[in-house]
Amino acid sequence: MNIRCLIVATVIFLTGCAGLHEESGRFTATGASVNILFVQIPKDPMVLAQSKVPQDATVTNVNGSPNDWRSVLGFLHRLIGIGWVQVGGNTK
Repeated sequence: MNIRCLIVATVIFLTGCAGLHEESGRFTATGASVNILFVQIPKDPMVLAQSKVPQDATVTNVNGSPNDWRSVLGFLHRLIGIGWVQVGGNTK
């Protein structure tokens, strides 16, 4: 039982993160969270990704996993799964 708890805790802490990659005037900001019984841990991946977008940047695209209540995939992702968002654009 302790091994299961350790594995679950590891997955939660590894997926609940955000990052930024910048190169040659372009950027990609990512955010990820674990969804367990409709609770997002640590929080909404869109909020995590937006917090990494550089100031005065131009956003050109946003991609992510289904995260709404109106589709079957979105519902299943919120029930149990991993949510992710990627925001890209220009910094110049």
